[in-house]
Amino acid sequence: MRPKIGEHDYETKINQGIQFLKEGKFLKITLMFRGREAATRDERGEEIFAKVDQSFEAASLTKIGREKDSKAPQLWSRVYFLKK
Repeated sequence: MRPKIGEHDYETKINQGIQFLKEGKFLKITLMFRGREAATRDERGEEIFAKVDQSFEAASLTKIGREKDSKAPQLWSRVYFLKK
């Protein structure tokens, strides 16, 4: 997922992710930053992951767990799963 993702593309990816989580699978979301986007990685990354968390709450997925974030200079990954 890129930081400048369109709203429709974002909704499509999140809806597919919600289906994976409901099936009991893990969901890995990776943000890819290119060029100057990497300078604002921390702020934009927090905004996008907060939006993802809100989308999960809106879909009634309240028992979401997540593993430790993985950060590299151009990437930021987070793994989500349903707690049992």
